[in-house]
Amino acid sequence: MASPSNAWATAISTEDLVKGAKATADLAGLELALDTSFLSRDALVQAIQATTAPSPLLAVKKEIVKIEGELVQLQAKIKELENQLAGKAAPPRPSQVPCQTPQNRVRSKAPPSPAPSSVQDAAKSTAEDDDNDEVDEGEGGDAAGKVTVTSPDGTIVLTQDALRMRLKRLCEKKSKSQKCHVDDETHQQYLSGGPEREWLEMALLEALQSVGPEALGRGKAAHRQASFKVQVTMIRERRHLKESESNGEWLTEERMQKSGEYSKQTIKSIVSYCERFPQVLTRKWKYNNDVLEYFVETSTKQTIKHSELLKRVETTQEREAGDMPTDVQQVGMVSEGEAKPKNEQVEDKARCRDKVARARNTIKKPCADLIAMESRVLVLLELKKGLKRGADIKQTDNIKETVVARAFAKAGLRLDVKLSYAHVGQYREHPYIPVSSWIQSLDQAGRLGKLVGCSMDDLPKVLSSYWANFKQVHPKHQVFDLQTPLDRCLPVYLHGDEGTTYKKDGALVLSFQSPLGRGTSKNKVGNVLGGNKQFMNFIGHAFETRFLIVAGLKEDYRTCPDVYKQYLELATSSLDDACRNGVPLRSGQVLHPIPLGHKGDWSYMVFKASFSQYNWC
Repeated sequence: MASPSNAWATAISTEDLVKGAKATADLAGLELALDTSFLSRDALVQAIQATTAPSPLLAVKKEIVKIEGELVQLQAKIKELENQLAGKAAPPRPSQVPCQTPQNRVRSKAPPSPAPSSVQDAAKSTAEDDDNDEVDEGEGGDAAGKVTVTSPDGTIVLTQDALRMRLKRLCEKKSKSQKCHVDDETHQQYLSGGPEREWLEMALLEALQSVGPEALGRGKAAHRQASFKVQVTMIRERRHLKESESNGEWLTEERMQKSGEYSKQTIKSIVSYCERFPQVLTRKWKYNNDVLEYFVETSTKQTIKHSELLKRVETTQEREAGDMPTDVQQVGMVSEGEAKPKNEQVEDKARCRDKVARARNTIKKPCADLIAMESRVLVLLELKKGLKRGADIKQTDNIKETVVARAFAKAGLRLDVKLSYAHVGQYREHPYIPVSSWIQSLDQAGRLGKLVGCSMDDLPKVLSSYWANFKQVHPKHQVFDLQTPLDRCLPVYLHGDEGTTYKKDGALVLSFQSPLGRGTSKNKVGNVLGGNKQFMNFIGHAFETRFLIVAGLKEDYRTCPDVYKQYLELATSSLDDACRNGVPLRSGQVLHPIPLGHKGDWSYMVFKASFSQYNWC
């Protein structure tokens, strides 16, 4: 309960208290060192009531530590705390730049010291609520589980145990359902431990800060999880999508002067810059330890892969990553002259961009489906026009195939193929379509690429690439003994199957097809363009990928096996004639379909075609 002296604060909203604390800090020449969303009303009142200066809970002077003695003590305390946080892990070597973690990022401003307050009690109660769901794996262990995330004066903001428990509930799979709130990559990163888990802790801390006071309360789990996933993706892209490589040489001042490539002013600048980072850019000359060598860059290669998340992170950062010092002896503070003013609208813009990113992910799959259907739009429009002409169909047309053929012809969707006739069984003139007629009709219509699922211009390259791969498996095939160029040899298979008529009777269907096509269902937009990629023939309607040669009713060959053989002989002779003599095209060139094999189901291959194993034609 508030004291009588603080009764006035009960009538003031939290927002006004925050503004008062900020105004008091500005009047004292100080800056806020902690996000006010993590502070209680009592802490804000304490900051406003301070007479000479704001409460140390909220403010810290913006000064760079310049005294060498204080700097050494500060570094010793930071190293001691880092060893406590690392537990059994070895501390980083002095020559390496320590990884920025949620602990040393907060502690880099000033050494923590315990100072109980109402904020500490509220944070402890919140941590206890969050830890009720699961028992901390570090209970009764070393001192690492007792470390807390504190403000510069030592006030507890969020205990490290509570932060780790939240991360555990997000990244570990449930014992019964085996489900996890994050993706598999983040789950494996959490299980690996070490620096990878520290990055996840940093992402979770940023996520809690981004959602404000709601992060420490209950009932906002979905909001916190979404913000955590975004932060993980941002940090992962910052680490993996930036690649930089610097090439240079180690030179002394004397060698730089003798080379003649550097002026005195340039040499002075190089020495001054390298001395700022002595552990990285300077070393002793192996021939004389009293002389220093300096690393002089000759070229720099950097690859940055931008994405929406990476752009959003870079625009909201107050300083670029390349401007950060790489020397461990430099204090991680920014002077007043170099600090950039904070944009108050950055947080709102970041949240808006997050909403836009979530909306884009929501509509990503529907858009992909629409793109996959784009190639069929023109055909569907033409088909719709053909359906509108249904009134022209006569009522006397009872044969459905005739009606469909007429409608497709009016819509311009039917290919005019020349029919031939042969004596089969009791039929003196049984219709069939020779292989050469198919190729010539497709050539005249400009659709010859339909045979292999590519365009006319890419047909020679695709065929040459196919036969080069085919030769590695079947180097002694007869096609390599021919004098015909391989880019004019079309690979085909003879396919046989027994379908069903409208009267539920059998019907033999013999056709040819190419092993090349537009791919499988896993690659809907697959194309043989670029790199002469080889795709299988599984996508597309049978009218576009299988080309009929001859068909016969089962009632014609059920009692007469010779009729069945006549159908096979008619199909094979048509393919053999086109292979040996070739098919002339409009360009004057000749295309040779090369039969590679005979395809069909088991009953067709064994009982109908009398084959005992795989056969080459």
